[in-house]
Amino acid sequence: MSTFLPRPLILAAGLMGAIGASAQPVPGTVLWTYDAGTAISSSPAITPDGAICFGTTTALTAITNAGTTASNKWTFPVGQGVTSSPAVAADGTVYFLASGLGCYALNPDGSTKWSYAFQSTGLSSPAIGADGTIYIVGDSSLYALTPAGAKKWASPVNGQSGSPVVSSDGTVYFTSFAGSLYAFNPDGTPRWSYSIQNNSGMGDSAAIGSDGTVYITQGPLFAFAPNGTNLWQTPAQSSDDFFAKSSPVVAADGTIYVVNGASGNLAAVSPSGRVLWRVPLSVTGYSPPTTVPAVDAAGMIYYCVSNAVWAVSSQGQIQWVVNYPAMPPIGGYYAATSPVVGPDGTIYAALGSKLYAIAGTNTLGSAPWPMCRQNPRHTGKLEKPALGRPQKRTDANFQFELYPQQLGLTYAIESSTNLNTWTSLTSFVATSLPMPVTDLSASNSPSKFYRAFSSP
Repeated sequence: MSTFLPRPLILAAGLMGAIGASAQPVPGTVLWTYDAGTAISSSPAITPDGAICFGTTTALTAITNAGTTASNKWTFPVGQGVTSSPAVAADGTVYFLASGLGCYALNPDGSTKWSYAFQSTGLSSPAIGADGTIYIVGDSSLYALTPAGAKKWASPVNGQSGSPVVSSDGTVYFTSFAGSLYAFNPDGTPRWSYSIQNNSGMGDSAAIGSDGTVYITQGPLFAFAPNGTNLWQTPAQSSDDFFAKSSPVVAADGTIYVVNGASGNLAAVSPSGRVLWRVPLSVTGYSPPTTVPAVDAAGMIYYCVSNAVWAVSSQGQIQWVVNYPAMPPIGGYYAATSPVVGPDGTIYAALGSKLYAIAGTNTLGSAPWPMCRQNPRHTGKLEKPALGRPQKRTDANFQFELYPQQLGLTYAIESSTNLNTWTSLTSFVATSLPMPVTDLSASNSPSKFYRAFSSP
């Protein structure tokens, strides 16, 4: 069984590679910088039309990428600034939280679509479910809002909480900074919760592996099964294993990358919880913000800390560094947010008030959770179709479930017995999560493989 990206995306990537192969800039080359005029305070997200959207201490801003330069597309003033990452829906709607004001939905041109008032929103980022539901934390509750801005439900949480994420089956996971991990069903009913006693500082956002394993930090790095079972936690053998307040990412091979909560150094952890390596990247003597790394298709890791953007191989070797022209003041920093890898492999990272566009090595690839908020639009959920494990029926045929990344899209399912020749099995418009699929032609096959494609 396997899943693939839609055909148009695969074809476009191949064409771009063939056309631009002879003119690719050297990885680590700064393509352009854009000065926002004030400190960039949220990780950038990329809209469907290619604009880069980020928050500052005064506004939410979108800029266009012209290849060698960038220019302002629109600016939405926010009195108290934007401190969490925006999330962008497939139709280009931008959702973000403004401290003390509430949740805003902006049209692709930057005009107001709607707003929902909250007295307190903290630092939480929104997540967008497959049916378009917006999940946010405000006023000490987890809220579910419709795409039109109406409240579907709200569930109280214990104090200030982190940013929700959504699994392929629609389960909503989020953390309480008091030290608990919560799982809620899409209808708002509690599924399970797990309290971690050592209150060392819960990570803002969980990461979800390809098998549904949930990773979160609270001192150690913890791994949970989808049913809430604690599978393992990293041993705290030294201060280098202190991963509090960090949000992990998961590479294609299952390696988890996570940041030391005190020093800002980068660590690699195996899928079984063993620390593989650590790379000291930050300036000693202070605790920098715990930003989230990003991993591309080749396993290259991009990470912002102190006053620089670093590229590190999957073996822990530094490949290149882009530095801010000036060192930060003693005890200070310029790198306060997380990088994002664009569809063409360009890395967007903020240092101080400047957004950098840096030539990368590869595109984002198919890692289960490769960056902050999972994808360039920062929706907090897997942005590709997923297939459940096929089950053999009593008549020797197979059945399985498709988990669409978005309801309303058309999905085509193909099957193969050898991974070389593929035949069409069925196609349909996704109307529920999940969608059941049955292969009535599999009774004479010793094995079958399946893949899914989506199209608007």
